[in-house]
Amino acid sequence: MSEIYTYNDFLEDLKKRQIPLGHELIKNLSGILGEYVNPEKVGFFYGKNLFVDGEKLLYFFQENKIVEVKIQGRNVEFRVHKQKIVDVEFSHPFYQDSPANLKLTLENGEILEFDSKKDASSKNWYSSYVEAIKTIFKFILQ
Repeated sequence: MSEIYTYNDFLEDLKKRQIPLGHELIKNLSGILGEYVNPEKVGFFYGKNLFVDGEKLLYFFQENKIVEVKIQGRNVEFRVHKQKIVDVEFSHPFYQDSPANLKLTLENGEILEFDSKKDASSKNWYSSYVEAIKTIFKFILQ
């Protein structure tokens, strides 16, 4: 699978209950996200650990900010990164089974890291995550 997983795909998987979250959270999460995240302003979506148990991180890349959503237990926490990206490190995979890596350093020194092998839920998702990281890098280059 090399198709990029989008925010709409994520919402569809929520409806199908394919994301391992508690019943109430699955039922309400799309409404909670919709209250604060305008899909029309999202340039790109990236999700970490979506199909495994535990903490999930969602990133919504917009023109002048990155909205980070942490889902853990019964909590949905929002964090908005409005700092400029001052450094970008991107590792393009040379071989098909090699990971793509992207490291963004914000002006406050905070680092956001994306790794196709660590962030994917299974090997079936590796190529999709590689494409996603490449697309984020291209989005940042604009």
